[in-house]
Amino acid sequence: MIPYKAIWPKKVEQAEDMRYGQRLTEDEYDRKLSEIHQELASDASRVRPEDFAAREFDLLVDHKLGVDFPEEKRVSLREASMRIHEHQLRLTKRFRDGEFSPQEFAVEIGRAIPAMMAKEYSEILSPDELEQLLGIVDGQAPEMPIDPTMISPTQDIQEPGPEDTS
Repeated sequence: MIPYKAIWPKKVEQAEDMRYGQRLTEDEYDRKLSEIHQELASDASRVRPEDFAAREFDLLVDHKLGVDFPEEKRVSLREASMRIHEHQLRLTKRFRDGEFSPQEFAVEIGRAIPAMMAKEYSEILSPDELEQLLGIVDGQAPEMPIDPTMISPTQDIQEPGPEDTS
């Protein structure tokens, strides 16, 4: 899964309105994210990737929106995040199967994933929440620049499940 911080590194100014409680500071977010990564590295066989991704995403929500962000919306965001990740895996599989050159794949991932994030998350979040979480304004996600020279079709990926046919 692509780290959200890597996609939208731009700092979104945190508004004074704290309707979802205290937010994790940048240092708290980085420390807790590092702890999750260390846990995964120490015993990857016991950590389910979807649990890891959910915890990482929850930290982002705690950092950008607040620790009291509603659980029902968190669940919806996690589900949307998994759909986005599955789409990313399908595109990656198509690349590995030779359907895209590295340059074409970089353009497709850089365009499709942010656009899908904007669409999926805008169905769950208010415009203000979407801007706070990912810096997306008016549902328009910026393209994600990817260096095609850093892309290898032999890179390890988790294949999509059998129910993923699109």
